[in-house]
Amino acid sequence: MAAQTYCFNSATGAVTVWPNYAFVRVWRVGNIYFGVTKQGVFRLGGNDDNGVPFVSKFRTSKSTMGTNATKRVPYVRLNDSVSGIARAFTDNGSSQSTVTFTKAERIKFGKGLRGRTYAFEIETTQQGFRIQNMEFFIEKLQRGVD
Repeated sequence: MAAQTYCFNSATGAVTVWPNYAFVRVWRVGNIYFGVTKQGVFRLGGNDDNGVPFVSKFRTSKSTMGTNATKRVPYVRLNDSVSGIARAFTDNGSSQSTVTFTKAERIKFGKGLRGRTYAFEIETTQQGFRIQNMEFFIEKLQRGVD
């Protein structure tokens, strides 16, 4: 029976979630990891999960980005050449924009996306990727006067 399992890094505050974690025990011998299920003992490692690529994703916390005004974030710049899917969420997830990108430093979101708070998510099957910096470009929206 698979369970949802959490791992918390107390030094950084990062949380990792495994939604279909089938192992009842995991142990290490030297630099080799093993997992135990009802079906047996398995050596852990490799580039995929029985032919299915590993999916990595992270999501930022919600932020007003320094202003409570309604705003657009037309694009986000990454300092790495990761490929994958980027999502932008506004105001508790009520609006969302999804963009597929390939080795792009600049990820453009739809012009219709606007809100007061934003969260961003990057998803990839690329191995060994590392995001060192995300830069958000903000356009404050102003109301017109009739």
